[in-house]
Amino acid sequence: MKTIILGLVLFLGLGLTQETKAQSKYRVTAQTEKSYGQNYWVDVIVEASSSTYSNYIYGVYYNDGTGLKELSYSKVYGYENKYRVYINYEAYYFTFQ
Repeated sequence: MKTIILGLVLFLGLGLTQETKAQSKYRVTAQTEKSYGQNYWVDVIVEASSSTYSNYIYGVYYNDGTGLKELSYSKVYGYENKYRVYINYEAYYFTFQ
């Protein structure tokens, strides 16, 4: 009976390995993608965790001169690591891997 319980504990213990994620802040350049006129670039801060298997973005921030402002962001459909933010009614795009 002890052997069966020990075997079950070892089997269950193998499935409990936990993947560690480190949350960090990254400075990323976002730019407009106009087909005409002048394109613009800004630096944004991406707060994210990255691991071997995936990345997760917790927030995107922009310094407007008075301090950091949190921006809402969205993933661009059809691209694996491309995101969109709006700053002063202008769409800016950045990639994050």
